[in-house]
This record gives sequence, C-alpha cells and structure tokens, in this order.
Amino acid sequence: MLLLIGIDKDIAKKIEEDLGINVFILGKEAEDKLLKDIVTNPQDFEDDDTWHERKFAIMHGMNNEEVKKVLSVFKTQGIKDVIFATTTETSLNWELSDLLNELLEEDEYFKKIKKDK
Repeated sequence: MLLLIGIDKDIAKKIEEDLGINVFILGKEAEDKLLKDIVTNPQDFEDDDTWHERKFAIMHGMNNEEVKKVLSVFKTQGIKDVIFATTTETSLNWELSDLLNELLEEDEYFKKIKKDK
C-alpha cells in the first residue's frame, strides 16, 4: 500500500497505474488520525490533495523489491522533492501529523549533513 501526501490526484492515479498497487491520497482531514487506523481501513482523504507544502510517499507492507519499484516510478515520472518513508511498528502508533513532522526533521538533518560535506 502506498499513501501519498501533497501529490496531485492525477499524478497519484498515474503512479497507481504504473505500480499496479493500491494508492491512497491523504488530505488534511487525515492528519489527526493514527497511521495504524489509516492502513487498517484505507480510504482516500481527498479534501485537498495538495494540502501539505511538501510531498510524502509512505509505503506500508512492502518488501525491498516493491520499495525499489516505487522509487523507480517516481524517478521515471520526474516527481521530485518527495520524502519517502516506510511504516514501522513505532510509526504505526503515531498520528499522521507527528510522523510528517518527524520526517521533515529527518529530511532537514540529512540535507544539512549533505551540505556540510
């Protein structure tokens, strides 16, 4: 399963077609929901598909080959500046907003390290 945030629904549809897996768009109304509830009962929360200033692709229940395929599709389609993540036992117990904040912090940290090299 692939959860998308900040990505236009037309692009999401193309990603879903290319991957052949279920892709769900998470709009702002999903930000206070627990990630485990979202993946247990997946649905599109399309109140505003580009509500977040950043783009996220959260992969759930995927093996390494499936993750590589997701990354490849994004690259092939030229979708840039996406923060990718896979779910963990810990993150499944977080609200989506908390996970996104953590991913943003990690992204800034790694950008700083890259810049300082």
